[in-house]
Amino acid sequence: MRKRIVVPAFAKNLRMIRTSRGLLAKDVAAHLKDIDPALLSAYEKGNCDPSLARLIQLCDYYDVSADFLLGRVKKPDAIVNGGGTQIVGGVGNTTSVNAAGQEQLAAIQSLSASVEKLADALTTNRRGGKSTKAAKGAKR
Repeated sequence: MRKRIVVPAFAKNLRMIRTSRGLLAKDVAAHLKDIDPALLSAYEKGNCDPSLARLIQLCDYYDVSADFLLGRVKKPDAIVNGGGTQIVGGVGNTTSVNAAGQEQLAAIQSLSASVEKLADALTTNRRGGKSTKAAKGAKR
């Protein structure tokens, strides 16, 4: 028998996300097709824990992160990085990032800028009628 892990925030967040969207448990269950309304109700009451596959299915249906449903973050679109700090809305929009995260973010942004410059240079060479190899040979 599987050991039960109690995550009180899961039940609360699952019910909150459903009711905030004006959905009934039977409508959600009908859309997911392989879940019984009674099982969804048991999840929302904290009487039953979902399997990992079911958790993913619920996250996909509601378009929220597992971190949100499990109560690890307060915003539905937030994720938790390895250091336990929240990153909201992806790389560009951060709420709080530790020093290591800031270094990683700067490196990603620098790499992104370098890739854009390289793409622009390749496009310019092609527009000028020169291939990339011809441009390299001309510099020698």
